[in-house]
Amino acid sequence: MTVTEALEKLKSYEQTSFALKHAMGLLYYDGVTAAPKGAAAVRGDTTGELSRIDYQLTTAPDTVEMLETLMAARTELDGITRRKVEEYWRDYDRTRRIPEEEFVAYQRLSIKADDVWQTAKETNDFALFEPYLQEMFDTLKRFALYWEPDKAPYETLLDNYERGLTTAACDTFFAALRQKLVPLIQKVTAHAGRVDDTPLHADFPIPIQREFSDFVMDVMGIDVPDDRQGVLQDSHWANGNIGYFPSYAIGSAYGAQYLLELSKVLDVDAVVRSGDLTPINNWLEEKIWKYGCMKNPVALFESVCGKFDPDCYVAYLEKKFTEVYDL
Repeated sequence: MTVTEALEKLKSYEQTSFALKHAMGLLYYDGVTAAPKGAAAVRGDTTGELSRIDYQLTTAPDTVEMLETLMAARTELDGITRRKVEEYWRDYDRTRRIPEEEFVAYQRLSIKADDVWQTAKETNDFALFEPYLQEMFDTLKRFALYWEPDKAPYETLLDNYERGLTTAACDTFFAALRQKLVPLIQKVTAHAGRVDDTPLHADFPIPIQREFSDFVMDVMGIDVPDDRQGVLQDSHWANGNIGYFPSYAIGSAYGAQYLLELSKVLDVDAVVRSGDLTPINNWLEEKIWKYGCMKNPVALFESVCGKFDPDCYVAYLEKKFTEVYDL
């Protein structure tokens, strides 16, 4: 296959692949919004068969030949096409490592697990959801070992949501936060009244942990009376998004450092007070949004802010809470 032929094949492949994923996405959104009760089995079967077609398309010999041709010639391609090819190759490489029937079964599981999660949340019945959650964890651990058998599964799953993120990087990040934020939290609690931290340094059986959790929720004014508003309140695990949660904290820290850079060229507070956010949006468009997935997260971040520095996030939080609590 010539490069020209491969580029033509890429166009049709991209169109068909997008259509299949679009259809599966619509089925998912239908399920979490307006689909009638009892429709999950049909949606699961339909999603499963669509995923089978997608799997066969992704791993078809002519698709592989197209991708191999373009990967070999990627230095000759324009930047956008090169990135597309690299991402499609990554998708192919991961897909081919999973047996087809397991790939299809996972799509059915994700539909069923989400449906059961919704019922479990409505009825406050974690036991109903627990076996599906266990199957989801088992499946994704198995997939992670298919993808990268020499790595711990969680390392691989982290990389699904934040390319290049590792547990070591997470440990370094959270250790830096702990070092600086614990004193800040202590200042906040001291300002509002001292709290006995003895339970933080002892071991307790689960019933006592539950009692302590209830105590903390009461002190903080947060009401988590049942599993529906606790362990069942979030749908991410039902959807198979294992490894996603650290991106919340890292995203917040990125945001603080982006804000610092933005503040060098704009009076952000004045812009927000004006009600016209166009200058902020223009900066975000120029620095971040226009790149889409052209860059990996770290490369995109460093192109704007330089090296990631958790201290910027700490400084942001210290300033914010000093003002909030008048420390």
